[in-house]
Amino acid sequence: MSPADRAAPRLFGATAALIVVAELFANDAEPLGTLVLSAFGIGVTALLLFVVLPRVDPAGHPVLAASFAVTALLTCVAFWSALPFAFGAGAVAAAKRATAVPAVLGVLAAIVAFVFCIIA
Repeated sequence: MSPADRAAPRLFGATAALIVVAELFANDAEPLGTLVLSAFGIGVTALLLFVVLPRVDPAGHPVLAASFAVTALLTCVAFWSALPFAFGAGAVAAAKRATAVPAVLGVLAAIVAFVFCIIA
């Protein structure tokens, strides 16, 4: 198993934990909303990391990383949807073979969304 293959489950676990905590804040600990939106965000994250990314040719990873990063930033408007976290994780995973800019933007989107979840 390559180091890239071992990194995806760790990134997935960290993102899933971040989504659950963020949704607790965003939904004021309302159980149903927290559960549904957490499951949605975790599902999208799994789809991006374990289905989409492995099927894309590594030469296309820079474009995919940039697309995920831009999508993560744009979805910050709907921070409660958990999509910024999912696409941010996708940007980080895809940027391993690209420049660091998409990874930084993906992390920035996750931080912005987390702060919005806390203050909203």
